Amino acid sequence: MVNINYSTLLIESLISSITDLERSSKTVLDALLKITESEIGFVGIIEPGTKVLVIKSFKNVGKHFMKEEKVIYPDENDRYPAPFGYAINERIAFYINDLKAYPVLKNILEDYFLVERFIVVPVMLNDKVLGLIVLANSKKDYTNNDLEQVKKIGKYYAIALERYWLEKEIKKYTQDLERIVEEKVKELHERETLAAIGQMTLMVAHDLRNPLQVISNYSFLLDNTAKSNPCKISERVRKYVQVIEKNILYIDRIAKDLQYLGKREAKLEPVNLQAIVGETLKQFPKSENIKIIKDVDNIRTQLDPLLIVKALSNIILNAIQAMPKGGTLMIKAKQKNSIIEFTVTDTGVGMSDEVKRNLFKPFYTTKSKGMGLGLALVKHVVDLHHGTIEVESEPNKGTKITIKIPSIK
Repeated sequence: MVNINYSTLLIESLISSITDLERSSKTVLDALLKITESEIGFVGIIEPGTKVLVIKSFKNVGKHFMKEEKVIYPDENDRYPAPFGYAINERIAFYINDLKAYPVLKNILEDYFLVERFIVVPVMLNDKVLGLIVLANSKKDYTNNDLEQVKKIGKYYAIALERYWLEKEIKKYTQDLERIVEEKVKELHERETLAAIGQMTLMVAHDLRNPLQVISNYSFLLDNTAKSNPCKISERVRKYVQVIEKNILYIDRIAKDLQYLGKREAKLEPVNLQAIVGETLKQFPKSENIKIIKDVDNIRTQLDPLLIVKALSNIILNAIQAMPKGGTLMIKAKQKNSIIEFTVTDTGVGMSDEVKRNLFKPFYTTKSKGMGLGLALVKHVVDLHHGTIEVESEPNKGTKITIKIPSIK
């Protein structure tokens, strides 16, 4: 019953996120020493990059081991030295109760600490070795039940370790991503011409793609981990995957916005205004508390459909966000003489004069999250079409944004 309690407590501990490898390895070691009634032991972790086996926690081992063997290096063939490297090299868990039958091994172990019997288990996830557990000098002979207990704990520890390394990598790439954006934003602010902004946004978009791909890859690995392990672990990992995927979409949207900002010309083609507005509205799920009114002419003109849809989408998204409690959204697309006029009107919170003055500046935002590219992109799209944009808004009285583009048949 004691063993079951220790196992349960340890598994519960490993299910929660690891933030300190030394503390977690000590928890694992202390519990396993009690479960197996062992006097001596250590827990080692293989660092992903160097493949070095680092002893993170140990108890009652000799001075020689503590001072000189706290780090164990593999050879040029990634093979670890005896006596315990065999478990890693062959991916085998085993125990020995009679060292007299192995005189060579007995002599090697005496250089480390006095051992009567021992058990060795590689910490593994699928076929990947992440660490090593060594326990010795139980008050009784080790049994197959002891081996299975340690292997079970080792499996949970492997899952926890893999999650720790994945989270660490994701955090690193997230920090790198933030640093890249901050550096590029600083450079952008130092350059005043539109051409410089276009060039730099393309560079930012390109740089974003690399960490975005890495995060996407780790999302795939986390998902695979969830599918190959117990349900309680799997549900937790699936939640991590969902959060990662959500942020991947968010970063991808930023990258696309930056690429649009880098465009230097509009690719005009014949389009129907009703088709443009319809394609734009497809991007927004229906909401019961927002009423949409459309007034769109059924005419054709020359526009860049991708850019116009993107611009209208950003305006509509701002309008919807300005109506958190619901309201009315009116969308018009009309031809007036030689001008195509798009108008988006909402009944939301409106904006102050200061916000209106800065509305279309890159990286200006009043929101807690976001880079402030949405309406800057709208202005860029309008400029590429040689048009104009007007804003009418007052606090608590809604907002009306009008885009005017010369009509080309």
